[in-house]
Amino acid sequence: MSTYAAAANTSYQFKFTVMQQIAPTDSITLKFPAGITLPAAIDVSKVLIGGVPVAMANVVGDKLQLKPSQLLPSYSVAFVTIDATALIANPAAPGYYTFEISTSVDTQAASGRIGIISTGGASLADNPYSDKGYVEIDRDGNLRFRFTGPTILKGGDTVTVTSPAGTVLSGTAIAATDIHIESGMGQENDGYSPASVTRLADNQLQFVLPPEYYLIPDYSLTFSIPNLFDQYGVYDMQVTTSQTVKPNTVPLIITPDKVQEFSITTGNPWADETNVPYTFSLQPNEPLVADDDDYIMLNLPTQLKVPVVLDPSTNSGTIDPNLVRVNGVPAKEAIYSSYFGMSILRVIVPQNIPLLGRTEIAVSGNAGWTNPAEGTYAFSVYPKYSSSSSASVSVQYKKITGISAAPQTVQLQLGGKVSQQLKVLAQQPNNSVLDVTEAVYGTAYRSSDSTVATVTADGLIEAKQSGTSIITVTSGAYSDTVSVTVAKADVPPPVDETTGITAAPRTVQLQLGDKVSQQLTVTAKLSNNSMKDVTDAVHGTAYRSSDSKVATVTADGLIEAKQSGTSIITVTSGGFSDTVNVTVAKADVPPPVNEITGITAAPRIVQLQLGDKVSQQLTVTAQQSNNSVKDVTEAVYGTAYRSSDSTVASVTTGGLIEAKQAGTAVITVTNSVYSVTINVTVNPVYSGPTTAPSSSTETTSTGTGSAEELLSVEKEIIAKIGGAVTLPSAGSVMIPPEALPVDGKVKVAVQGNPSSNITGRANISRVVDFTSSTGTNLNKPIQISLKYDGSSIAPGLKPAVYVFNRTQGKWLYVGGVVTGNGTIAIDVNYWGTFAVFSAEQHVFIDMNGHWAAQYVDRLAGRNVVDGFEDRTFRPDQSVTRVQLVKMIADALALKATGTPTYFADSNLLPDWAKDTIAQAAQEGLIQGYEEKGSAWFKPNQPLTRAELAVILSRVLDRNAVHASKGVAAFTDQKDIPEWAQPAVMAVSGANIVSGYPDGSFRQAGYVTRAEAAKMIYMLLESLHI
Repeated sequence: MSTYAAAANTSYQFKFTVMQQIAPTDSITLKFPAGITLPAAIDVSKVLIGGVPVAMANVVGDKLQLKPSQLLPSYSVAFVTIDATALIANPAAPGYYTFEISTSVDTQAASGRIGIISTGGASLADNPYSDKGYVEIDRDGNLRFRFTGPTILKGGDTVTVTSPAGTVLSGTAIAATDIHIESGMGQENDGYSPASVTRLADNQLQFVLPPEYYLIPDYSLTFSIPNLFDQYGVYDMQVTTSQTVKPNTVPLIITPDKVQEFSITTGNPWADETNVPYTFSLQPNEPLVADDDDYIMLNLPTQLKVPVVLDPSTNSGTIDPNLVRVNGVPAKEAIYSSYFGMSILRVIVPQNIPLLGRTEIAVSGNAGWTNPAEGTYAFSVYPKYSSSSSASVSVQYKKITGISAAPQTVQLQLGGKVSQQLKVLAQQPNNSVLDVTEAVYGTAYRSSDSTVATVTADGLIEAKQSGTSIITVTSGAYSDTVSVTVAKADVPPPVDETTGITAAPRTVQLQLGDKVSQQLTVTAKLSNNSMKDVTDAVHGTAYRSSDSKVATVTADGLIEAKQSGTSIITVTSGGFSDTVNVTVAKADVPPPVNEITGITAAPRIVQLQLGDKVSQQLTVTAQQSNNSVKDVTEAVYGTAYRSSDSTVASVTTGGLIEAKQAGTAVITVTNSVYSVTINVTVNPVYSGPTTAPSSSTETTSTGTGSAEELLSVEKEIIAKIGGAVTLPSAGSVMIPPEALPVDGKVKVAVQGNPSSNITGRANISRVVDFTSSTGTNLNKPIQISLKYDGSSIAPGLKPAVYVFNRTQGKWLYVGGVVTGNGTIAIDVNYWGTFAVFSAEQHVFIDMNGHWAAQYVDRLAGRNVVDGFEDRTFRPDQSVTRVQLVKMIADALALKATGTPTYFADSNLLPDWAKDTIAQAAQEGLIQGYEEKGSAWFKPNQPLTRAELAVILSRVLDRNAVHASKGVAAFTDQKDIPEWAQPAVMAVSGANIVSGYPDGSFRQAGYVTRAEAAKMIYMLLESLHI
């Protein structure tokens, strides 16, 4: 057929195999389906058999009777072609239509179907079965498409595949052999490759069916193309053919192999507790459709008691859907089954859930679930029938015999102590206790009068108004009570209001190229006749320049010159204002430039030797027109170097000559129009005892000990090359290239122990001193390795590297990684005295593989941080101000002086922190909040990242550590408040903070325990502690 469109006049071609020969006297009958009306007559010239007009063509109702003009042999293939001018029209209605053919010598009819499509076009989904087809990832990882054909497809027809905009469907080098077309009609062959393929766009591919391809309705168009999708998601794929020009859209689902982010929250984790609510959180690895009754399967431990009456025939029963909610909506159905030692809850979703959509299945406590006995039990989950994609998690249940809350009596006062953190302990059968204060343990709090005092989910009592209230604390089947009394506030002192402000100086003279800035001081006069400095923006003072092209002013009153002219700075604070007149003068005429009148280079003669001295740094000095001299060695001054023979000696842009092979060369040094030459001789390797070429020379010493045992070794290290220094009996140091600031000597020496032991444990290695003649600074970390005797390590301990801090007079934990053969290594950014001791193993079950594990280990080894009784560290839990200041003080070994704190809320400080907070305040590390005329510390308030940056920057200033002055390139830099901007720049420049993966700093975010550990660790690195 030339067209498959409804009601169109078209040509027809019928192909059949002749079983018995057909003579010209025999007849062939074609029966047309209902819906096709034949013309009254058809001229014989319009009908061909084998390309030859027939001898007869008669129309009889719905049949066309033909006689061939020539013999048709047995088993030959015959073609009957009817021209479109015969005026046979396709059926008016789209659909499948069956034709029959019979002969006078073989009366049993054969049949075949064609598909008629709408005049306006059709899609591959317009088949009688409404089969839209599908696309999937086959076992070879390719995209496999399958569609039921609505009409005939044959060689020469095209297939076009389109993926969503912005995706890449195929590579530019795709070839026809990359596409596989299945036979589609059951032929026993391996399929085909297309005749050609064209990449129409990044997301569009078209190929031509090969000449031998032929597909009739009821059979499937099936083909595969390479898969370039690498992101999880659902992609709408459109497929058209030259016969079905309307796109047919099928979803391509790219999913992970397993369910993601599966976790369980129980109402309480206590063994044998009844009526416990459960929340299961997950991200399904395939989309779920409510109309298809898709479901989520939860495999529960059989020891978890679910009170459901089971039907004996199915071993299953239902749970009230109102007690099982999916993302807050009652489940369509919740079916519990128990058989073959398995307990399964099938939850039919009430609404669609997208691929990896966050899903919470909440089972109410009214469902009557009872926790298992004491122990650890596994749960798993998977969507629908895909058990191979299940994810698992374990829940630990503990036995408790009661709880107690402390303090039992709480006294609060409005305007004074306004909050109290409760602590709840659970008693266990073995007489140990467990801290269950937080809501994660199922502990609940309720106030008898929330107008007097409220209580948070984690037990923080907060005063609201004077009166009394009872806080009831419940965990599992146990409860306790706390009595709360809230007293009225003391009469506050009168507030001193601002009655006026003055800014100084009133007139500012600046000059470009000279004095380009001026700090203003703003003083407020108060109603009690006292004066107060309100210069900083934190006091509400604002500044505005009348002409920012001439002079700008910062939020804290720093005037900066921009160009010559005049401007007026208006200062506003507390409803009052003042003005400052600014004049910016032009720059003075610059002094005359000192021109170069000649250059010299030293040394003028260089002797190098392969295997020994292999480099020499030149120094180039320029004589200037004012009779002064200037070092112009570096290329930045326009100095250039050239070797006459770079195979003998090369020279860097900074004037470092490097030996390559024996011979002579001349180095020409040029600056401006002046030049000098250096004669270089490279001698061959010394012919004495053979030694490998090295970047260093080595000297050794046995001290006064045995001549067979070295007690020290020293090497000359070229900074650019780096190297290693090894003392066989004790350890070694690896110096990477450019770690040293300049060339120099590195020494490794066994020392006497400066401190005999650590809490009763002796060192299990030599005490080794690592020093360098280049000073204390390093550009990169070096790796220290130490040999130790592991036989003396007691059970439960591990080997760890310690460094001796001479300021504190004690050994400090560093950590390290055991590299085997009794050797442990650690990367450090400082020189010092190191040794190996046995150390406690701080194992936190939630830190395995965590990004902050190494930071937590270092601080735990120094007793700066600790974990919880359940052996967790809880890295994502926020840190309060008192907790974090205590960590910093312990890390810095601040010594308490007994000075009392001056904070108005010092009565809220726990006893263990009072001395620490007092010392930190005395050192200037913390200042508190200025409220009601007093400084408030607010110990239980979480600390923000901006506030921590300020504290850490004060530590840097206290220790005279000056970091890079470059602006911190955070994407949310504008959101960082003015008072924190310099501190954030300082700690960023010192590599203490680096921000989040998206480049943000998130100044208002609360500091987590993991972030605190890293920042304190990096602070200690900056201080070389």
